[in-house]
Amino acid sequence: MLPDAETCEVCFRFDPHGTIDPEQGLLLRDGARLTVLRQIARYPAMLRLLQGAAIPCDYSVLERQVGDEVYIFGAHQVGVLLARLFQARGGRVRAFLDNDERKHGAIIEGIPVQGFDRSTMAPGALVVLGSGRYSETIRVDLATKGWINVMTMQAFLAAIDAPYITEDSFRNYHSVLFNQASAFVSAFLCLEDERSREVYDGLIRMRLELDNAAASIRSDFRLEYIEPDFIEAQDIRFYVDAGAYDGDTLARLESRLGAAQNAYLFEPEQRAFEACQRRFADRKTVKVLQAAMSETPCWIPAPRANSCDVLGQLAAGDVQPMADVAGLPLDEVAVGAVSLIKLDIEGAEGSALRGARQVLLRERPKLCVCAYHRSDDLWRLIDTVLAIRGDYRVGVRHYSDIIDDTTLYFY
Repeated sequence: MLPDAETCEVCFRFDPHGTIDPEQGLLLRDGARLTVLRQIARYPAMLRLLQGAAIPCDYSVLERQVGDEVYIFGAHQVGVLLARLFQARGGRVRAFLDNDERKHGAIIEGIPVQGFDRSTMAPGALVVLGSGRYSETIRVDLATKGWINVMTMQAFLAAIDAPYITEDSFRNYHSVLFNQASAFVSAFLCLEDERSREVYDGLIRMRLELDNAAASIRSDFRLEYIEPDFIEAQDIRFYVDAGAYDGDTLARLESRLGAAQNAYLFEPEQRAFEACQRRFADRKTVKVLQAAMSETPCWIPAPRANSCDVLGQLAAGDVQPMADVAGLPLDEVAVGAVSLIKLDIEGAEGSALRGARQVLLRERPKLCVCAYHRSDDLWRLIDTVLAIRGDYRVGVRHYSDIIDDTTLYFY
């Protein structure tokens, strides 16, 4: 028992070299974090997991709230994705709502776009919040206008039992908290700074309640991968990007931190790869590979679309995608210095990290790792990195209203 914990009795195993295992209960790697554990009542979501006080959701209530027809507020990538998932379940989207008047009157995938006008809507119709950056602002605005039948993206995806990224059901993001509670708390105890602990606790609360991320845990989306708390100008010198898309992240990093001396950009999707090639065509020190970072050398099916391009904004043309692309371990590609690795690869982050084991041991690069593609990423990716190098410090930041855009920083 922790003598100054007023709310619960906690059993844990102390092992500086241990691995997180939900079947073995709470793990404490660092004795210095005992103070955090003693003060666990300061973190309401963590306390709920430890006490077993979190209550699984009654999805039938959400299912009844959704019904057969909805409006989706947000005529952009998140909103369109939600519409596709709902229609695949047999539902009907009556319209996209959007505050951008330039979009009004447009038709997106057969769905009209209009402004919010209650005179054209059935009383009490459900409005689903479909914006990554402005969902909470929209919800507040609708409340001031007296419209209360509103649902977050998280609750909506759980209600319709939709697949999401690598998960066959979005409900896994909720249920995994009960099935692997000790693993999430063990990862929380690995975090270095108080801001990260607040963010992590808020992320778990968002999942428990299927709510938007609280404003207090959000960071400016323009700082994603370049958080000044973790990333410095010198870190970009020898850069690796897995999931480079069209090279936008490197361009943004360089605009803030200066030019990279050498870079490897991995992008398996054909259109994004070609756009990335064009962007850096005049720079021999930027190597653009149509490949995926993997644990072992392999061939994988080439993606037919890119999750960053839901609306098909990359140049189309008569592109003939490759049937397969190479999966390459970073250990076999990067023979020189590596100072920063960014991973945003749709759930393959763990595999890529294991394939970079020798680079991590040799160079100890800083890492920016997306941690929302799998329901257990928030603990499993921390465990993966610390199993390779236990001397990494760990931070976390979040950049949206929704479950997307959580980044782990290892520094």
